[in-house]
Amino acid sequence: MKIDSSHIEYIDFALRSNTSDVRNIRAFLITTIYRSFETADNWFAAKVKYDMANV
Repeated sequence: MKIDSSHIEYIDFALRSNTSDVRNIRAFLITTIYRSFETADNWFAAKVKYDMANV
């Protein structure tokens, strides 16, 4: 597994959109990085679908 720019963009989005207090930032980052492989594609697909619906 390699992290590419889409994963970094998703991780950045996850960090910015998190509204709860993170007590263990290291654990949060590790979890977000590992999950970015599973969720980044779905997140981008939903983003495109939303943008296309609101054109």
